[in-house]
Amino acid sequence: MSVNRQYKDSVFTLLFNDLDILRELYSALKGIPVDPSIPITINTLEDALFMGRINDISFEIGDMLVLVLEHQSTINPNMPLRILLYIAKVYEKILNRKNRESRLFRLFYG
Repeated sequence: MSVNRQYKDSVFTLLFNDLDILRELYSALKGIPVDPSIPITINTLEDALFMGRINDISFEIGDMLVLVLEHQSTINPNMPLRILLYIAKVYEKILNRKNRESRLFRLFYG
């Protein structure tokens, strides 16, 4: 019997694309309430690393980067490398976004 990876992924993506659920998750992890005015940014990477899959396993809340790692049912010896490469791509995306925002700010406000 084959595993329906699409179904599992769609549930995961559905849950972690909701900003209120992410705020609730972060609150539960930290044990503190999070002010609704604190911005949340979902870090979506398309074709991230392998198999052309879209990964939504990290988000920024305020100035914190949160990674949500999923459990795998089989041993995957290259998982540490995959996580390292994923984190590097997320940071690259964050830095590119901050550089764009900084350039726009200077353009409009000198």
